[in-house]
Parts: sequence; structure tokens; C-alpha cells
Amino acid sequence: AKQLQQSYQGSLLAAPYLDQAERLTPQRSSLLRTRAQNEMNMILDRLGEKDHHYQQAAEAATLRTMLTPHDADAWFLLSDIKRMAISKDDPQFQAVIAMSQKSLRLDPWNHPKYYLQLGMLHERQDRMQEAQTVYETAVERFSLRSNLSSEDLQTIKTINARLQKLLSS
Repeated sequence: AKQLQQSYQGSLLAAPYLDQAERLTPQRSSLLRTRAQNEMNMILDRLGEKDHHYQQAAEAATLRTMLTPHDADAWFLLSDIKRMAISKDDPQFQAVIAMSQKSLRLDPWNHPKYYLQLGMLHERQDRMQEAQTVYETAVERFSLRSNLSSEDLQTIKTINARLQKLLSS
């Protein structure tokens, strides 16, 4: 917790929870980490793309990945925020791809949006074969599932459309 607090001194909202978590039992520590994560989620909701506070949003999302390193959605969110703020030629773009890949490694079966994001990142760098492979994997994993939400169904349609475009070019 001390290392997190030092790394993110600007994240004043989460720092008190982290400091308390260091001194408490594992159960209470977990509760405080959850509260810190919820605070970060509220910040991210307020600092979305429309406000262009990418640096603050990225710091909050980074803190969330540090608090919950096995949370695939935290890694997806961080990569999504960072991809909006940098160009494909930025040296950090490969780190964004790695974050997106980590979200998929942590949870490859439940979120087609993870595949869409990774495929689009590959497309953005003109790595069409990698994008095609990602899209094909998503179609294979999700097309026959009957329990998808309407959002996931729309994501699969988008993936299919992007895949067809790649196959026709």
C-alpha cells in the first residue's frame, strides 16, 4: 500500500483507504480496497472521453489495476483510456496492446469487447493479419452462444463486419 500511495500521491481520494488497508486485517483490507476501487470508478465516470482528462483517468485506471491486478475489466478500461490519448506511432502504443492482451488472458470467454478492442488496436497499426486472427477467435468463441447480452450481440456484429472487411481487402 505504501508503494501505491507514493506512486499516486495525486490520487488523494484513494490514498486514505490504502493507508488504512495497510494496518488492518485481510478482510477489512479487502473491503477498503473495494471502496478505493469504487471511488476510482466514480472518478472514471466523471473523467470520460468528453472531458479530455485522459491523464487523470489513466492514473485512476492504473491505480485500479494495481488494486485489482487480476480484474480483466480493469485492464480493458486502462487500455481503452490510454488508446484514446496516444497515436499509433507513440512508443507507448505497444504497452496499450499488452494491456488489452492481458484483459483477454484474464478472461477470454465472457467479453467480446476485449477482442474488438485488441483487433482495432492491431488495425490501427496496420497489422491486419493479427487483427484478423483476433476477430476470427472472437467469432469462433461467441457466435454460437445464446446467452449474450444485446451489447455483446452488437459487438459480435461489429467484429463480423470488421472481419469481412479485412477478408475482402
